[in-house]
Order: sequence, then C-alpha cells, then structure tokens
Amino acid sequence: MPTLRDYRRALARALDDLGVYTLTSPTASTLICTLLVNASPGASTHRYDGRWLYLAAPIPQQRVVTTGGYNPGDGTLTFAPTATPATAGTEVELTGLFPSLSVALSEDTDYRTLVNRALAALLVHDRLTVAITTADSYPIAAYPWLDRMERLVGVLEPSPVSGRRPVDAGWRGWRLVVDGPTPRLEVNAPFATASGDLTLDVLRPANTLVNGTDSTTGLVDDTDTAVPAIEEFLPVGLMEAYQALMSRTPGRPNSNWHQKWAEAREMAHRLRAYDRTSEIEATAPPAGSGQAVLPPSVDAA
Repeated sequence: MPTLRDYRRALARALDDLGVYTLTSPTASTLICTLLVNASPGASTHRYDGRWLYLAAPIPQQRVVTTGGYNPGDGTLTFAPTATPATAGTEVELTGLFPSLSVALSEDTDYRTLVNRALAALLVHDRLTVAITTADSYPIAAYPWLDRMERLVGVLEPSPVSGRRPVDAGWRGWRLVVDGPTPRLEVNAPFATASGDLTLDVLRPANTLVNGTDSTTGLVDDTDTAVPAIEEFLPVGLMEAYQALMSRTPGRPNSNWHQKWAEAREMAHRLRAYDRTSEIEATAPPAGSGQAVLPPSVDAA
C-alpha cells in the first residue's frame, strides 16, 4: 500500500514542485548535494531562495533555504533555522509551493495536510464487527465517520447453520440514526439471545484506516500506509492543492488555479472511490463583489 511519502512525492511531482537529492556533509545549517552543482558561468546564488527543505532523517525536520543560500560551485544549501544534523547518504526534498510538514507561524498548507484531506474524500471498503445484544440499538460513536446512510452498505448476522458464512440481516429492519445526540444503529427485530457478532459492511474515508487499523489522525509518519492507489489519489490531491493555491495572498506563486482545480475535480468525479457526499454546496457571492465564493472542493459554477 502507498505510504505518506509516496502520496506526498506523487502530488508534488504532479505539481512540478519536487526535487529529491542525496545528502553529503550535512551540518546543523548546511548540506551539500552534488547534483545541485552548477558550473555555468554566472549561476545565481538565489536560485533556491525561500524553498522548503525537508529532512527525513534522523528526525523529520522542515526548514527554509536562506536568501542567497545556494553555492552553485559545490552544491551547498544554507537553511534556517538550524536543525539536528541530517544523516549523510539520505535524501532531502526541495519544494516551492508547499512545505512537506506544517511550519509554525506559516500561512502555508503543508503536503501532509493535503494528502489527508484528499484521502478523507476517498472511500475504501471495510468490515466492522459489533457484539450482538438483545437491545434494539447499537452505539456507533467509535466510528464518527459513519454519519450517513451512504457509508453503511449492509449488515450481516451469523448464519443459523453453524459454520456457514454470515447472512443478510436486512429482514431485521436496520437503519442508521445520526440526527440525535447518540449516533446508533437501530433494528426493528432485536435478537432473542446475545451471541456472536453483527458485521457491518462500510465505505469509510481512507484517512480513517491507516496501517490497516482505525485512525483519528490520518497519515502522520512517512511510513504510514493507506489503501487508495496513487492513481486514485492524485486527482483529489490536485483538487485540494489547487484549492489551497486559489486562496493564497497576492504576490504568491500565481497561475490559473481555478481552471486547474475544475479540471482535477472533473477527473475526481470519474473515480468510483470519490465521495461526492463530502462536497459542500456553493454559497452565494458577497453583495457587490462579483466573485463566487468557493468552499473547499466545490465548483461555484
């Protein structure tokens, strides 16, 4: 299954925003990458000013290349603030649009956040088990994402024949109740005895199933894995990235982000795994603004 690093790098590459280099001779404020050597006469020392620099080892650290902090003669980058010296032979990521990790006092969304937002809009199949009781309702508060009927595909109960596969429990009249203070699964025909498990077939947001187990934090470490393939993830990841770029302050890297967002959204809508119920309805533009208000992941057209 893809890792956080796989998703992050795939998204950055799709945005033409990634350079990956092997480190030599790192210190607390500099590193040398031989592939950054530029022997061209007059090569600028400002080529990488303000670039985000991500060091994964020995610990994840996000830094910024200083003004004039590039020496083209030997491929040295100077960054700030200082960091725990990186491990020689490992890789450094250079990005310009987003940092890889969140940074204090920065207005930039980071790639890890974009990855988790995209995974939240992709659904994956899973099965949950709930111990059978004689009550007519079962609490589901442990699964806060199970908040709409579209995400509960079916309910199975133990077969009346020992050793057989579970059978459809539709005749019990089950329904998902989420409009009260206690979300629950209700059944019209409770069990006579408390024995065995109910099996819930669900479609859950991909960021709630990390490393094969329940998660409330999404992907955190570079080695954390999720289910969706990179090909499924990319259109939704690009939607989230272009949405963030549309909202940036003037003077930041500029392009026709809205058009690119609309194209990515069209591709996302072709995906079977994309959860359209996660989209928010467009709101009316402010009076006299002449501008459409674009909530996250919604086309105002």
